[in-house]
Amino acid sequence: YGNNKYVAVSQNGHIYYTTDIVTAGPGDSMWTSFSTGTSNSKEFKEITKYNSTYIAVGDCGIFRSINDGQTWTEILAHHTVNFNAITNNNGCYVAVGDNGYIYVSNDGNSWSSKYLGLDIAFYGITNYQGTFVAVGETGKIIRSYNNGVTFAYYAADTKHSFRAVTNYNGKYVAVGDCGTICISSDGAAWTSVPSGTTKNLYGITCYNGTFVAV
Repeated sequence: YGNNKYVAVSQNGHIYYTTDIVTAGPGDSMWTSFSTGTSNSKEFKEITKYNSTYIAVGDCGIFRSINDGQTWTEILAHHTVNFNAITNNNGCYVAVGDNGYIYVSNDGNSWSSKYLGLDIAFYGITNYQGTFVAVGETGKIIRSYNNGVTFAYYAADTKHSFRAVTNYNGKYVAVGDCGTICISSDGAAWTSVPSGTTKNLYGITCYNGTFVAV
């Protein structure tokens, strides 16, 4: 969200925006499509924003808009690797995906790989004051405490896959398969907590210290 514009990515290679999120329903005429030039068979997974720059990622690679979403440019194309998540800290962007892919950029245009040799999928990423934490398959976690310069690998006390992660003032919560919830105060040491369900959890958000997982 920015400049009174809500921006969403889709599974058909399109990016949409609306200025009225309250009454705009899925697929209705209140959503306007941005043209990205990518194939309708490609899927965007997530989007992040810093100032007027948007970065969107998916199995179509990495796309950037520097004019509040009006026009989009393919920055990094990957036809065999899916990017699943992206976030940023004051314009330092980190994108993660399948096959252990970790890419970092300080401007959204030039990207460098931080591959750690882990051939697993990372599904979610969060940031707190330059500490990036990404979570993925079989309880695997990576963390950068120096704004994406270096990353290190950690493992939670679970073999289940994480699907999403968020934080509140540096308290990290990751959720995943079979009701898995793990918490951490630093993104490195993790503790499992009971969730009361064995259903898979695919997303989590937080407001003022209240976490909600779905």
